[in-house]
Amino acid sequence: MIHYGFNEHNMGFPGTISIREYVFIDFCYDVAHSFIRQGYHRIVFVNGHGSNQMLCNLAARRIVNTTPALAAAVAQCSLPSAAWLVHQAHQRLSKPGPGRSLPAPVDVC
Repeated sequence: MIHYGFNEHNMGFPGTISIREYVFIDFCYDVAHSFIRQGYHRIVFVNGHGSNQMLCNLAARRIVNTTPALAAAVAQCSLPSAAWLVHQAHQRLSKPGPGRSLPAPVDVC
């Protein structure tokens, strides 16, 4: 869990800590790369702060481009939707015949 990120827009509130964008991306990359070096090959960044979503996407893309691992970044608020999609896909793809198409994503953010 990474407790700090880019939060420049909240610097007016006492106690706010903001990490520069490129430092945050590098940090996320280094954490993920450490797991990859230990044998993990699927990395998911789960972002709980909207301002960091694109930065997590960039870190995931960098992992994919520079290592043999797969990586993705998702918003925490989209996880219920993602779980529903996986369940629906499994249900539809496990049945033979028509209706094997995947459901459309539902955005709950």
